[in-house]
This record gives sequence, structure tokens and C-alpha cells, in this order.
Amino acid sequence: MLVLRAIISHTHTGVTKMLCTLAVTLFLFTPPSLPRYEKRAQAAIHVCSDIVDRARDAQLDIVLPVGIGSVETGFRRDLESSAGAVGPLQVLPRYWCPKEGNCNSIDAALNALKYCLNKENGNETKALECYAGRGKRGRAYARRVMQRVRYLRAALRISPPTSH
Repeated sequence: MLVLRAIISHTHTGVTKMLCTLAVTLFLFTPPSLPRYEKRAQAAIHVCSDIVDRARDAQLDIVLPVGIGSVETGFRRDLESSAGAVGPLQVLPRYWCPKEGNCNSIDAALNALKYCLNKENGNETKALECYAGRGKRGRAYARRVMQRVRYLRAALRISPPTSH
């Protein structure tokens, strides 16, 4: 970890690379299996970086969407659930995409997350329950994502946001 910190500067690109490399190696591929799955890991880092860049553009905390992407799809871009959720953050297009025109699934998911954060006054756990759906499954989902978010923030010494 300290080696990563020393090698990569704390520019936006540096933080993105550190965050995504850490998320992919910790949550998806253990280091011994990484060479075998190098292409898949590189693709996951690319999708994670796209999520971070778009979260920055949407003025959202960058770690929360990374936690969602790691739990939802392992940063796979083209997945579709049986419920119709799409993309690396598994957003439901019927609720979050415009009725006409193209829809970027990451942007739609970030809009949904921003809506939930505003609705829950910045409470990330409650916002994740809103994002995933209320009830027992939503609470379990929020705990799983927040566990990863807390770990990433601690590892990279990133403070949680104070307000949204």
C-alpha cells in the first residue's frame, strides 16, 4: 500500500488509479490469481476509472460508486439482471434514463445515487438502501457496500464526505 502511495501522485488520475487498482485487487482478484486474469482485471480497472471520472463530474464522492460497482458487477460494463438493471452499477433504465435518446448507464446510476443521497440528507447507508430498494435485502446490500467503502477510505486515507 505504501508503495502504491509513493509511486502514484495524488492527482485526480493518481487517486483514480490507486482507488480502482485497490478495489479490483482486493475485492475481485487476489494477487496470486491476477496474472491469470490480467485482461479481466485491466477491463475492470478501466470501468472503475470511468465510474470515478463520471462521479467527479456529477460532484459525488468517488468512493461510494466504486463500492457499488464492486458489489453489483465486479466492474463489468455489459451485464443485465433478470429485473432489467443494466451496466456496472446496475441501474433500472425505466426509472433513471430519459424516455427518448441514448442513456449512459453509469450517468443514470449516479443520478439515482444523487437522488437517494439528497432524499436521505447525505446518509450514505440510507441512500444505498434507497438505491437498492427498501427492506431486508436493501439493508444487507447497504451493509455490504459500506463495508467496502469504509475499507477503501481507510486504506487510501480518504475522509467520508461531510455533506452532499
